[in-house]
Amino acid sequence: MRNILINFRAGLGDFLQITPLLFSLHKQSELNLIFVGNVELKYLVDSYPFFIKSIYINYDENPFGKIISLVKLIYFLRINKVDIVFTPVFCAGTFSNLISILSGAPKRFGFSNKNKTIAYTKIIPINNKESNIIQNLKVLDCLSVLKPSLNTIIYISEDANQRTETYFKRNGIFNAPIYALAPLAKGMKGYPSKCWSINNYRLVIDKILEAVPGYVLILGSFKEVEEFRKGFKFTHEGRILFQPNDFSIIDVAALLKKCRLLLCNDGGLMHLAAAVDVPIVS
Repeated sequence: MRNILINFRAGLGDFLQITPLLFSLHKQSELNLIFVGNVELKYLVDSYPFFIKSIYINYDENPFGKIISLVKLIYFLRINKVDIVFTPVFCAGTFSNLISILSGAPKRFGFSNKNKTIAYTKIIPINNKESNIIQNLKVLDCLSVLKPSLNTIIYISEDANQRTETYFKRNGIFNAPIYALAPLAKGMKGYPSKCWSINNYRLVIDKILEAVPGYVLILGSFKEVEEFRKGFKFTHEGRILFQPNDFSIIDVAALLKKCRLLLCNDGGLMHLAAAVDVPIVS
């Protein structure tokens, strides 16, 4: 039995894009998966059956907090033998490279498009013409594991489905079409082209509700949803819904499954919609 550590430092969308890889590795009886990654993903990661252990790090902590996290991680690595470390594409950084080295794993796989790094024993070249899903699956070639379907995966609990049903019934919605929008959920910092104008979203909501029956559902973080709710007046106020502020990311996936499509910026919710097979305009 070999332990493989998934050395992950990225967000929701990037995690969903490694789920085909995780599913394939999980099916290998000789492999145990361990997750090390961002504490913001804890609720999502814990919903998967892939990992025997998960360690979470707050990458936004001050330097002292990061040192404490590193000490805890070193202790974990001392008592848990790691045979293989894999750092997914675009998850590398100084802290991630340090984790790879400190793991003491004899096999350390990761990506590099220009400079080689001593953190890896096997470097996989980055190919920007290929999707992140396909690039991450290349590690399976190193492990002689067959590649799975490219479909991303999310597990929606029965509780999440029930909360979604209750939410729609409470709003008097039973079989009406629902169109989801995520107007303030932004993509990567420094990429303004990933963010469509808020005013465009306002206009398109009125156009949708003029053209078709049904409802528009606004998705995003509590702060994003409230900012959008308070910022505009709409012609069809009674047909606009807002994501409940106590809904988890799994609950939001259940909401999306009920929608005809998602209109959004390039970000985590786009990948969440893809995982539940909802058409996307992004």
